[in-house]
Amino acid sequence: MSRTLSVVLRLPAEWRRIEAVREAIGRCLEAVFADEELAGALAMVTAELLENAVKYGKLDPGGVVLSVEEDGGGVTVGVTNAVEAASRHVEALRDRVAWIARFADPADAFVAAMAEVFARGDPDADSGLGLARIAHEGGCTLACDESVPGRVTVRASRAHAEPGAAAPAPS
Repeated sequence: MSRTLSVVLRLPAEWRRIEAVREAIGRCLEAVFADEELAGALAMVTAELLENAVKYGKLDPGGVVLSVEEDGGGVTVGVTNAVEAASRHVEALRDRVAWIARFADPADAFVAAMAEVFARGDPDADSGLGLARIAHEGGCTLACDESVPGRVTVRASRAHAEPGAAAPAPS
């Protein structure tokens, strides 16, 4: 089947916009795929990625770019934002994505990330919990791309069934 969804939004990196975008993406996915679980999960993924871009990104008049693309039985949510060249957050992002990928089951990564937060005793510290949530609750694989200087793109990809078909078995 050909691509059924391609959305690209450039928006200001503002907290107050995230909820509206989360709702809009959820409704768009529900309309295209008629799958409430997929729509809800990827709406959450969208919000988590946007929150990270606002929290850890560099202020940029160009804002952040959100893309939601469907192709070949999968949906990918991507968020691109500006970053400081020397930011420790980019290295932490890269490390957390690699750390999550080492777990056979994303639920185990989520539990381990939660344990780190509780062991540290500081729930406001940079925990990477949102990324583990994307992998576990969102059912996504994560990747980060730093190929454009001064920018980072985080992509969360999830398989889905073609509209009207049975859902794929989890891997």
